[in-house]
Amino acid sequence: MEEIVNNEKKNRNYRKNAASPKRFRWVKYVSALVVIVGAALVYLFLTGFFSLPGLSKDVYYIREGETLKIEAEGTRGSSFSSENQDIASISSDGTLEGLSVGTTEITISNKYNKSDSAKVVVVAQPDSLTLVSDKESIASGEKMQISFDDGVEEIEHSVTYESLNPDIASVDAQTGEVTGISSGKAEIKGTLYNGVEEIITVYVDVTPVDFRIEDGNDSIVLVVGETSVLATTEENSQHLSFASSDTSVVSVAEDGTITAEAVGETTINVTRYNESDSCTVEVIEMPSSVLVDMPQICQKPDYYYACESVSAVMLLQGMGYDITPNTFIDDYLTIRYMTFTDEGIAAADMNSAFINNPYDSSGYGCFSPVIAKSINKYFSDIGETEYKAIYEKDIELSDIIKKYLSKEQPVLLWATTYMVASYPTDSWIVDYVDENAEYEIGDVFTFPYNEHCLLLVGYDDYYYYFNDPLYGSLVKYDKSLVELRYEQMGKQIVAVVPA
Repeated sequence: MEEIVNNEKKNRNYRKNAASPKRFRWVKYVSALVVIVGAALVYLFLTGFFSLPGLSKDVYYIREGETLKIEAEGTRGSSFSSENQDIASISSDGTLEGLSVGTTEITISNKYNKSDSAKVVVVAQPDSLTLVSDKESIASGEKMQISFDDGVEEIEHSVTYESLNPDIASVDAQTGEVTGISSGKAEIKGTLYNGVEEIITVYVDVTPVDFRIEDGNDSIVLVVGETSVLATTEENSQHLSFASSDTSVVSVAEDGTITAEAVGETTINVTRYNESDSCTVEVIEMPSSVLVDMPQICQKPDYYYACESVSAVMLLQGMGYDITPNTFIDDYLTIRYMTFTDEGIAAADMNSAFINNPYDSSGYGCFSPVIAKSINKYFSDIGETEYKAIYEKDIELSDIIKKYLSKEQPVLLWATTYMVASYPTDSWIVDYVDENAEYEIGDVFTFPYNEHCLLLVGYDDYYYYFNDPLYGSLVKYDKSLVELRYEQMGKQIVAVVPA
């Protein structure tokens, strides 16, 4: 029995030993498979199979001529490319270079068709800088902030600031915060990274004003060699900066004195704080004499006191318009009649309407705003858009000659009949005004006797020449006499100018 048991053990050991080589072969197979799979996984990992290429932005902005390192994910086994190598290139390590202004697309991709793309915008290097302050002026010890605009919105730039007058105002070099130190004008310079500079003026302890070039200075005519001081609402020229767009035509000094250098036209710019205004200056060679041939119409007997309307029609007919005094008076002239009230006689401001009937001796007259308004009503009625009528008051005769007559452009001028003296006569209570009125309802208006309107058509060294509706012909008057009567009527004219 014992022998049988021992034999059975031997048989089991034999079977066990006989099965070991087969089991060993399976172990080898599994081990080999693990190695192969591991190697494959390593290969796939190294070649980016498990990576998803991705760019950090949808749009990249870069300046022309500069480089930028792109941040990306899944770069293992991936490569970069640019759609347009002329606009931007990208190296194997993701360094982007802006080559020319424009837009292109960059892509990161691997061999497994996994990719991501982004837009690239190459912008020009800034070539200008604008500095802006948040206040017009500051007091000593007060602060203000200067900001800048370099014309490039897509990329943030930095500016370094410097005060050129540190005794007046200091500035933080990095933030642009200005501190007032003492009364005066300080210049603050801003410099971009690429050397582009700009200067802004800061005023300390200076009171702001409603700044502009004074009325009547918006268009100036000078004779070669003549000088004039540009009038503004800022009396202290130290607070102003003047510049001429063409110094060969007109030069301008620091105090606003302009000098006519040569025939031509230029623009004078005046700056105060962050405000500015401008005017045109025309330089001419003054002709020694001018005489313009214009129609001649007599106001009597048909247009008894309608000298203003008759003179206006002479001007319009001379410009080629088909209109008669009757049409002008009946259709376009604003007329108001005197009335009698408990307070006395009432009538319009002569800047707003003609008083009484221009066809008979009851008529008085009107001033330049009424005629300019009537001409413009006529222009509107016929569809004239190239010209308009303007009136000017307190304009010197010498300026009229330079501005109009030197260019053979006649104007309506208010003086007196026969150039005799004017004196106050009838008075009335103002009961009508319009937008051009110089009186208010209830004020007392006094008529200047001998008020008269003529068409100024020429001049020479001694005389001014008129088409005078009193005569219906060309007349001449001594210059000094005309200047006296012209001043008595408020130095007023009407001119037709380009619209």
